[in-house]
Amino acid sequence: MIGLLIYILVSGLRNRQLLVRLASLDGLTSLPNRRRTIELATNSLQEAAAEGRPVTIALLDFDHFKQINDRCGHAAGDYALKEFARKGREMLRAEDTLGRWGGEEFLLVLPNCPLDLAYECVERLRAVAMAIELPFNEDKLQVSVSAGLATNIRSSMSLDEIVASADAALYEAKGAGATWCALRATASAPHRPACASR
Repeated sequence: MIGLLIYILVSGLRNRQLLVRLASLDGLTSLPNRRRTIELATNSLQEAAAEGRPVTIALLDFDHFKQINDRCGHAAGDYALKEFARKGREMLRAEDTLGRWGGEEFLLVLPNCPLDLAYECVERLRAVAMAIELPFNEDKLQVSVSAGLATNIRSSMSLDEIVASADAALYEAKGAGATWCALRATASAPHRPACASR
């Protein structure tokens, strides 16, 4: 009887842990979902503020993703997202976070990483995207990702401020054309020019 009770308790605990884990992951890519990504990014910012270290955040968005879905099929679009997530995780440090932000957009959190080094990391991620070979791709579409980066050079900056700055940089990159990357130092500082990688 005692053994059965222990089994039930342990099984219940495992089930609860599994449910918590599943609730924090994106169903398609197995990356942290938006809610969990916010939690991890907030923790990184709090630790960085306490230690006086930089955190750079990047928003990465697939270019012309609707074309991929329309011309290659939704299965091809899903494949591109999953491959980007899988290969992206493999090239990042253990302390970095790559999360599914929504749709074809991802949020990257790089603790203890200034803007110039973060730019190099994002360029490697963008190269990962461009190397993805789409299935059912009779039109020979090229996968590409645009990105906007921002960093917390003020320790008091909130996650919302930095993400808004990265989003503004991403908007600028998208306006410049596909496969671009734009950098911003802070939410209020003048931005650095967009950088192309073609």
